[in-house]
Amino acid sequence: CFFRHENICICSNDLRYYIASTIIAMAYLHDKGIAHRGVSCQNIGITSRGYVKLCGFQNSKFIDACEHTYTVCGIPEYMSPEMILYRGHSTFTDLWSLGIVLYEMLYGVYPFKGSCHFETCMQILQGKPPRITTRATVATVHARNLMEGLLKPFPDYRLGCNIYGTGSLKNHVWFENFLWDQLENKSLTPPFAPDCVKKKQVDEKCGSTMHSDKQERTSYPFKTIIPLKDYMAKEFNVQDG
Repeated sequence: CFFRHENICICSNDLRYYIASTIIAMAYLHDKGIAHRGVSCQNIGITSRGYVKLCGFQNSKFIDACEHTYTVCGIPEYMSPEMILYRGHSTFTDLWSLGIVLYEMLYGVYPFKGSCHFETCMQILQGKPPRITTRATVATVHARNLMEGLLKPFPDYRLGCNIYGTGSLKNHVWFENFLWDQLENKSLTPPFAPDCVKKKQVDEKCGSTMHSDKQERTSYPFKTIIPLKDYMAKEFNVQDG
């Protein structure tokens, strides 16, 4: 089974790997009381060994349990409704952003995208993301179910926003038989390991126009990481099946 849209084609097992890895990273932060507030395909990096690292912590913040913060920050396409409405948000805002990431990896487009930031925010507040007709397989049905559970406008109804936290995500049917323990101890073989140690190789894979080491460090928080966004755009080819 492949998830596909235009020039993007992702094997369902590979997609599960990247989403599961992001869940583990988020769970670690949330256990420490940290809201990332910038979860996106741009801030999910793939190391040279193929493992996932969450990057872009400039908007991260410690939030005490049962408390909220009111700063509006991050990429508009990934902002949660409660953040846009100044109702106060917690670590639960990251779960909404994860739902956006999953939608983008399923369909290759943002679920909410206007001609300007204001229109994008209005679309987020107006309702459910559009459903794109694709080949309906058991894998895609379960992945959509997870996505829809994450994209609940009210945090109290959002998947993972309960006493079980990200454990609710790990127990979702889409992750049935997934080897969580092996992923956490890094004994699970990654689906892709980019060779991005050399600047030239990073440029080739990411379409970068960087010309100095300073620019390279600015564009990529870790020298041996490429953004998942660039991997999606450059590495996936349309396949049948």
